[in-house]
Amino acid sequence: ATFLSVHTNELSNQIPTTLGNLSSLEYLAVQNNLLTGTLPSELAKLSNTLQFLFVYRNAIGGTVPTEYANLRLLTEFGLQFTQITGNLDPLF
Repeated sequence: ATFLSVHTNELSNQIPTTLGNLSSLEYLAVQNNLLTGTLPSELAKLSNTLQFLFVYRNAIGGTVPTEYANLRLLTEFGLQFTQITGNLDPLF
């Protein structure tokens, strides 16, 4: 199992698109930071591994990329207290 947890570190800027290249990543926690921008569609490349994605309490906006519908193993997706809008029903 591969975990990346960098929550509560005052990280700023966007979530790096290169995280989508971490082919064994199962758990990504970037909550409680100062992240902006949108959710990178590149994370959908982790469809065979990613199970937990926590991005809450950041200034991330936009909508959830439609590619996230391919994250078939995703069991927990924390989005609360962000600027993300839209309906998740068509995706999950």
